[in-house]
Amino acid sequence: MSPPRLAADPALPQRDALLEPDVVAVRLEGRLTPGRSIRVDSCQQRWVKYRIGETLRVVYRIQVEGEAAEVVARAYPDGRSHKAFARALETAESTGQLEPVMHDPELGTVFSVFPNDRKLAQLPALAAASPSLTALFDVDWASSRVAAYVPESSATVACLDHTGEPVGYAKTYADKLGVGVPAAYVVLSEALSTSPEAPRLPGLIGYAPAIRTLVVEPMSGRLLADMCGTELDVGVAALGAALGALHRLPVDGLRPFTRLSPQGAATAAGVIGEARPDVAQVAADLAARLADGWEQAADRPACLHGDVHPKNAIFQEGRLALVDLDGVSGGPPSADLGSFLARLIYARHARSLSRHREEQLARCFLDGYATVRTVPAYWSVRWHTAAALLTERALRSVNRVRPAGLAHLAELLDEGLALASGDRGE
Repeated sequence: MSPPRLAADPALPQRDALLEPDVVAVRLEGRLTPGRSIRVDSCQQRWVKYRIGETLRVVYRIQVEGEAAEVVARAYPDGRSHKAFARALETAESTGQLEPVMHDPELGTVFSVFPNDRKLAQLPALAAASPSLTALFDVDWASSRVAAYVPESSATVACLDHTGEPVGYAKTYADKLGVGVPAAYVVLSEALSTSPEAPRLPGLIGYAPAIRTLVVEPMSGRLLADMCGTELDVGVAALGAALGALHRLPVDGLRPFTRLSPQGAATAAGVIGEARPDVAQVAADLAARLADGWEQAADRPACLHGDVHPKNAIFQEGRLALVDLDGVSGGPPSADLGSFLARLIYARHARSLSRHREEQLARCFLDGYATVRTVPAYWSVRWHTAAALLTERALRSVNRVRPAGLAHLAELLDEGLALASGDRGE
């Protein structure tokens, strides 16, 4: 059974068509090459970001005549795609046989072939390992392999030497999104270097402020996201311990963490309710309960990772390495814990974890944390888990258009409401 659909968006009537790979493939076939039509052999959706009434961005990976390419579709309301296309043409760079940017006026959409990006002008040089860029860093960087890409925001590439081995990872940012990240790598690495149970962090190789690009050392090991069985239990416990060590650091100079605030919850509830009127009331009720319990859930600020994701944790020789420090900030330690616990709850609702396995992993996580630092108060962890279910799991189900989350949106919000309504004692 297909998940409940999002409510109609009059400003972006092309939304649903752009979320259908088969439709996108057909629209691209007549535009990818000048003067001729070519067949798109496959079209897979890789990433979505949707803002109701404003914009939709979708990344597709396509196969054309034996070659792979990533294409970003950006939808505009009210005929604005014409001006956007004209601006994109001014800076477009060749992508081989494919047109670098294309316009579908009927769908009000501009298609850009990677590495063309309207806010990441340095991306073509990064992806091609241009000598003018690689010379800025003291590393044998001969070629690049794309590791992650968020259109108009950031991109990460593996820096490969002449043998194809990674000698670093480079991340480039749009505008001021990466400000403060290079300093975080240096300060945290120094602060954690004397602690045997502390997580490892990649060292900073260099930072080029003019192009907002940093390069960090590669980290070997197994991603927590790739583990299963007892190995996963050990890895999750190590993640808990790593966060415990991180949370012992001072917060001086760190930006405040605000994503799970009552204001953030209210905003999330409004977006969710607009996209899915059938759950608007429970989302609003959850936001209200969170506002009511906020003061009791507060705790002394700690140094947070800010993006506790299984792909940001690498297990190596009995210790965990934490990567991607973009979200480092100061806030209640339960924010990191609640974010991970909410991720486990989401996995259970998405049918990738049983309730028993979810509870088992949650115990491993908190027990690992307790080996390094006292677990925050019961109500604080519970409140932040409920807040993460709303402002992370439920909201991202909408603005990332995640079918599993949309199918179980009501259950996620109900569970968040139950957590936020529980006993506030220890």
